[in-house]
Amino acid sequence: MTKTYLKSYNMPYIWEGVLRKKEKYILKPNPGSYGKEFVIPLGIVIKLLRLAKTTKEVKNILQNKNVLVNKKKVNDVKYALGFTDVLDINGLVYRVVLNEKGRLNFVQIDKDQNLKPAKVIGKTILKKEKVQLNLNDSRNLIVNEGKYNVGDTIVLELPKQNIKEVIELKKGTNIIITKGKRTGDKGVVKEIKEKQLIYTNKENKDVKTLKDYVFALPKILQWTQWIKYG
Repeated sequence: MTKTYLKSYNMPYIWEGVLRKKEKYILKPNPGSYGKEFVIPLGIVIKLLRLAKTTKEVKNILQNKNVLVNKKKVNDVKYALGFTDVLDINGLVYRVVLNEKGRLNFVQIDKDQNLKPAKVIGKTILKKEKVQLNLNDSRNLIVNEGKYNVGDTIVLELPKQNIKEVIELKKGTNIIITKGKRTGDKGVVKEIKEKQLIYTNKENKDVKTLKDYVFALPKILQWTQWIKYG
């Protein structure tokens, strides 16, 4: 039988604000669009945002209020939220972000609420000048041939999934690290060599990493303010 909970000491380190010693067990996120190590259950997020204190109160919110993730209604406390997702709870809108410690965090937004950035992780050439783009959040888009490369970030307009912007991963692009020991670090691309990339961080130091570890940042992800907990 699949367990629906985690022992709190086994929860991912990226869950910002969740106290390991407060409870013995904690919600386990359902399988979703992202890797299991990179998501947080919706029920925990609602508690972190101080909209509910107990799981019972969370369930009441999900049943009686309009809760949307990326413009789709959700009522599962274990629904897995990941980086760049947009959460709308009865008009209060938040985007899931990564803070400088490499942990998932949530910033309240009042604009660009219908925009969802995603990274191109695969590309397949189809017939009739069509291309299939595979995105990091498990979306697959069929588009006309154009300048779409693996590693680029596309900004989708939800719910129709129209492409509003393409951010190329190239020299001069603002990036955030989403994997490895430098997760959460930001910088500007200095050089790209095959699978490796060198970027200059905020301390003006050059750092080497893998292309697979970076996410090209559109303007809507270049925040300086983060929500604090506790």
